[in-house]
Amino acid sequence: MVALNMFNALSKLLYQIKVNNYVYPLINNDPLYLQKKFMVHRTFTCVIFILFCCSGIFSWLIDNAVDPIAAKDTIWPRIASLWLLVPAFVMRRTKNYQQASILVITSAIADLLHSLAVFKILNNSLPLGVGGFLYYPLGTTLLCLGLSIRVSLICLLAVTLLPPALALSGWLTNFPHALYASFMGPAAAITALVSTTFAWSYHRRFILERSLEEASNTDPLTGAANRRHFQEVLQKEVARSCRLDRPCALLMLDIDHFKRINDTHGHPTGDLVICALAEACTQNSRQGDSVARLGGEEFAILMPGTGTTEAALLGERLRDHIEKLATYSDTGVAVSWTVSVGVVSVRPSLNENILDVCERLVKIADTALYDAKRGGRNCVVTFNENNSAQ
Repeated sequence: MVALNMFNALSKLLYQIKVNNYVYPLINNDPLYLQKKFMVHRTFTCVIFILFCCSGIFSWLIDNAVDPIAAKDTIWPRIASLWLLVPAFVMRRTKNYQQASILVITSAIADLLHSLAVFKILNNSLPLGVGGFLYYPLGTTLLCLGLSIRVSLICLLAVTLLPPALALSGWLTNFPHALYASFMGPAAAITALVSTTFAWSYHRRFILERSLEEASNTDPLTGAANRRHFQEVLQKEVARSCRLDRPCALLMLDIDHFKRINDTHGHPTGDLVICALAEACTQNSRQGDSVARLGGEEFAILMPGTGTTEAALLGERLRDHIEKLATYSDTGVAVSWTVSVGVVSVRPSLNENILDVCERLVKIADTALYDAKRGGRNCVVTFNENNSAQ
């Protein structure tokens, strides 16, 4: 109970760490954060498992130096440390964070129990072997580098308290509690501090990487995706449409007479109109759709798994919504504006080149948008898969 209270107090303290008025929540349960941290350190964790395996085998040399007679009985138990190659192999294969957490915790505890069984064989030399427990806090910390700080502290607490707990139960005899506490107390505290420091540092780096990634993929004025990111998403969704044999729709939108808005009301009002169009596209599109600003006053909406009819309905809904929308300038003047929309939907086949399909999709949508402009603006022009205007 006392240990649990200490753990909860430490967890609460970790939540309060601040740097430049920013709170860094070390105990972060964000699946994206945990998954990325695990994948970055997965290979390193495999190496630590292999080192644990080698350490268990080479420990026989220490057994032989401490008690040559009893060491004859520890040869095969030490060789049995090769079982740690199994979690190393599994860790290299798995991509699931939850499975990896369970694997690390159970393997660390199982390896400790394995070592305790060997120490039981060396019963008379156990006091000399207390120093051998020191590598467990460090090894546990290294194993848990790719996991959350909560899992790391739980694992550290388990491997630290398990030996004296087994001694109190009578499974281990002649256990030097005072000597163990004098060794393991400082070691556990230092490794807990190392784990906390590393988690804090990695979380700061993760936040910075996310900020840089969002900045490189986002249009700074509207918050929508920029052209570069849109091209990546377009290729990904077209490739998925090829695999699933489903259509993919694209809407191209352009503000009518945008230059007139800038000349009459000023560029700040023009920026407000652009932001209003981005907001309208985001609010009216579906959750799985992608909205991007391609440049200037031109936007695109990518609709995976959508046919021509459904995409045209979204285009008409946006056109009608914007026609009734009023944007107010800095001087309080209501500015009415409209958009022209080009719509196309294609169903790519598996034998088509992805880049060719993307280029064709954008080209046809551009043509439909141009026809909408030429047809009087404030309208929706749809192209079917046969490239005929409707």
